[in-house]
Amino acid sequence: MLTLAALLAYALAPVVKILRRVMPRVLALLVVYLLMLGGLSILVYLIVRTAVVQIGSLSHFVRTLLTPGTGRQLSQMFQSLGISESQILAARDQVVARLEGLVGSVIPLLTGLVNLILDVVLVAVMSVYLIVDGSRVAT
Repeated sequence: MLTLAALLAYALAPVVKILRRVMPRVLALLVVYLLMLGGLSILVYLIVRTAVVQIGSLSHFVRTLLTPGTGRQLSQMFQSLGISESQILAARDQVVARLEGLVGSVIPLLTGLVNLILDVVLVAVMSVYLIVDGSRVAT
């Protein structure tokens, strides 16, 4: 994580230097890091929200596709392969239950997300330290 913090400090130092021309150094650091963390938070939120919506949509699509009468060609293909309608319904129920379980297991996802946020904050704090006192650490 120290390496990641050093890379982040190296990448954001020029932006902080540019903003130091028009505002105090502490305010420039605060603005740059708040923008970076805000952008990262929005990106993670959009990815998680989209994934949950897509998995829910996939569950509904699989249920519709494997319901007898709605997917005529699919049902006929399964029956030509020797798969009975009751087997199709059992498979449909099992697949839909797994997909809905995946949507319902948001708690481990949120736990991982909180751990990610804590790691990002730790890296940000270390990189702020490296921007502020990096020249003293190098010598």
